[in-house]
Parts: sequence; structure tokens; C-alpha cells
Amino acid sequence: MALASLFGGLALANAGLGMVQGFATPLGGQWKAPHGALCAALLPHGMAANVAGLRARAPRHLALERYSAIARLLTGRSEASVEDGIEWVRALSAELSIPALRAWGVTEVLGLYLERLLDRWRRSDAERALQIQRLEGSRPPWKAMHFEWV
Repeated sequence: MALASLFGGLALANAGLGMVQGFATPLGGQWKAPHGALCAALLPHGMAANVAGLRARAPRHLALERYSAIARLLTGRSEASVEDGIEWVRALSAELSIPALRAWGVTEVLGLYLERLLDRWRRSDAERALQIQRLEGSRPPWKAMHFEWV
């Protein structure tokens, strides 16, 4: 476990933190859920939201090719699509019995909680505000997101 934790930390340090990590940290603090379990539950949904946002706002973004490469690696198929990669992650989550967010008490109030969290972040400082603007510019608006997967 220590080695896996080290490798995870090294990967995050070099890749930057994204939507899944950004949601899992405050959710874990609010609902006292294990960080890794939250990340695992959020991962396929974060991937799908990121891909949808990229396709809508920057259809030629390099990250879309990276998602395609990940799909090919995960599925072992040279013709695998981004959606195939996302489905592979969903299937793995199901196979590993990754609990849904509701198993940790995260319920339909998630959307309201995220709105409040973003409001607090917006007010905290200028750098955080820039981070939120970048986040909102590359992701679907929170109110438009569907949380039925909770």
C-alpha cells in the first residue's frame, strides 16, 4: 500500500489535479468518506464531463487525443473510442464493487453543496478566483450537470 500511495502521489504531482480530485477532497471532508473511494466513484463521471466539456469548447484539444490513447491502453483495442475507455472504467468500478456516492451519505444535495463550495472559493482570494474561472470555462455549468449517478 505504501508503494501504491507513493506512485499515486508521484503521478498527481506530475499530472496536476483535476475534476475528480477537486471534488473528492471537499466531499470527503463534508461527508467523512474515504478519499480513494470517492475518487473511484467519481472517476468515470469526471472523465465523461471532461470529454463533453472539451468537445464543446475545444474539439481539437490535445487532451481528447490523450483520452483516446487511454481508451486504447485500457481496452487493448487499437480502434477503441474515448467512450470505450470511459465504459471500461465504469465496468471496472462495477466489477470492484466501488460504492456510489450515496453509500457515503452524499445525496441529491450535492448540487447545492457544490454551488455553495464554489461561492466560497470565489470569495476566498484572487488566485482561487482565477482557478474557478478556468474550471467553469472548461466544464459544464454546475446547475446543468445531472447528479443521478450519485
